[in-house]
Amino acid sequence: MVRTAVAFSPGHISGYFKRVEGSGPGSTGSVGAGVVIDEGVRSTVTPAAATSVRVVWRGRVAAGSPPVEYALDRLGVAARVTTECRLPIGAGFGLSAAAVLATLTAANHLFDLGLSADDVAARAHEAEVVHRTGLGDVAASQAGGGRLQDGARHPRGGLSGSTRKNPSTP
Repeated sequence: MVRTAVAFSPGHISGYFKRVEGSGPGSTGSVGAGVVIDEGVRSTVTPAAATSVRVVWRGRVAAGSPPVEYALDRLGVAARVTTECRLPIGAGFGLSAAAVLATLTAANHLFDLGLSADDVAARAHEAEVVHRTGLGDVAASQAGGGRLQDGARHPRGGLSGSTRKNPSTP
């Protein structure tokens, strides 16, 4: 029997944001606010001799996802990955972040890597920054709810500034 792990990560809609340029991926991010949505990305991961990624959207299949491939390579694992979503790709729903976060969460369990949720998020954030596909979506998708970030968010390095799930609460 082939071992398989499946994980889901929600999408994120930025209401507004400003890029914060740091000295590297861990200190690069954004400030702003947005909401996490119920729809997102489901990632199915199985061990493989070489990494391959299939992206399934509304019955269409595309091959490859550079941020996902990069993140798995950095973990030192090879996997066959299928990501599935119903929202339109490239339309501002934070789906690349959701795909990387869901895939790394599943890979962490499948390969018994022992990473914390913050370590998984930090690696997903790095992949997003390196590939210029997102700046704050990983942090938002990981935490859920509404987000107000008044400092660059880099999950493993903590926060510079404050982050609240509900901006009306101190």
